[in-house]
Amino acid sequence: MSERLLRIKRNIIKAVIPTIASILIKGLHKTIRWQFYGLENIKDIKTPVIFAFFHGRMAMLYFLYKKIKRENFGLKMILSPHFDGELGAKIIKKFGIGSIAGSSSKKSLQLLRNIAKLENCDIGITPDGPRGPNERVKTGVIYISKIKNYPIVPVVYSVNKSKTLKSWDNFMVPLPFAKGVYLVGAPFYVPDDTPSDDFDKYAAELEEHMKMLKMQADLIVQGG
Repeated sequence: MSERLLRIKRNIIKAVIPTIASILIKGLHKTIRWQFYGLENIKDIKTPVIFAFFHGRMAMLYFLYKKIKRENFGLKMILSPHFDGELGAKIIKKFGIGSIAGSSSKKSLQLLRNIAKLENCDIGITPDGPRGPNERVKTGVIYISKIKNYPIVPVVYSVNKSKTLKSWDNFMVPLPFAKGVYLVGAPFYVPDDTPSDDFDKYAAELEEHMKMLKMQADLIVQGG
């Protein structure tokens, strides 16, 4: 396929898919019986936070943010500057969520400038994105937490009936009329005097925290 045809195809996808995807996601969400746990972990935090979640568990998280109702803050997601990120940005815009182009694996100067300018705005990030490895937390989220002095709040959802896509992130697609659960984890703090040599250590700790939260969510919906 020529570069011109590819560009046309992608423009058509970006024009059509976001509306269809948002309608399907909202409709699907209404069919699922949801429970919420851990909301108390965030209610007393007075600053913006960094919501961290695995790439494969992001489809339904807007509704958790809506439940939390952090009325004094907006929300912007860090998304890849490439085509998949551009498409994702158009989809989340349908839910009233903004976006920042960047990667959790690279300290892009433009990304850091954009984040530095943010005020009164929560940040959403998939620390294993944009392309994996799956459920491996990169140090970008630790760096952002340090420079903004925002706590990282891990979040996850799970359902007892789903389809797992054959993608690098094992993307979970909930099935209609499932039982679902949202979990908000305890805030994870990165001291502002943390040296860069310790970023890997904090990333590993956050990764373990997020995996445990995901395991807990899976056990709840399966009745374990």
